[in-house]
Amino acid sequence: VGATVAAPPSAAPVIERVHFLVQEDHLLDGTGYSDAAQVGVHSELPGCEVDLTLVPTGGAKSFLDPILRRALRRPGPEGVVLVRCDYPTQRLVAQSGLPAVVHGSPYAGIELPSVDVDSRQMGLLQGEALHRRGCEKLVVLRPDRSLPGDRMFMTGIREAATRFGIASDRLEEVGLVPFPELVRAELERLFRTEELLGIVCVTREIADAAWTAAMDAGRVPGADFWLHSNTLGSGT
Repeated sequence: VGATVAAPPSAAPVIERVHFLVQEDHLLDGTGYSDAAQVGVHSELPGCEVDLTLVPTGGAKSFLDPILRRALRRPGPEGVVLVRCDYPTQRLVAQSGLPAVVHGSPYAGIELPSVDVDSRQMGLLQGEALHRRGCEKLVVLRPDRSLPGDRMFMTGIREAATRFGIASDRLEEVGLVPFPELVRAELERLFRTEELLGIVCVTREIADAAWTAAMDAGRVPGADFWLHSNTLGSGT
């Protein structure tokens, strides 16, 4: 009562369709796409359509150009969520002008908003926790293709190792294609030492495979190794 609105603000556009672009090789390691993300989008944008598209690694332009052109031609606003996508994919979407957000860490020079954990802090906390448990050697098992957030995670692990006097040769990073037999082979090599191992697994699949391999080898948690997983899995 008594208030006058002289120039009402224009309403924000309603996103009618959201394209989730997921790098296809990351579906293998379980970090690709979360159902919870889709639920969140529907909660914030009720009634919008959600498309899930697997983007081939290294061949993004010819694959993505038709998708982006169609999205720009449609009358209703459309948005893009980039899930652990590589640099060429992030660059193409950023240049398209479509509303977009990176689910993960953007590469240098990619001016897009992002939603991610503090990867460096995660590395610091993991390294500190394993040091407190008496681990003499730290091993990080990750997929063989790293992204910006993965590199920040390793920065945190290295900072923790330096802080607690763990020598550089007592910290090992192993990039793996996420197949259980490869994880088992790496653990067989690592368990040849008598040191108490602190094993950090970046993905759920690698963590499950590492846990199964350790149990099959008769290794005892807390006596032979400690295993930390960055994502929860069925065995960890």
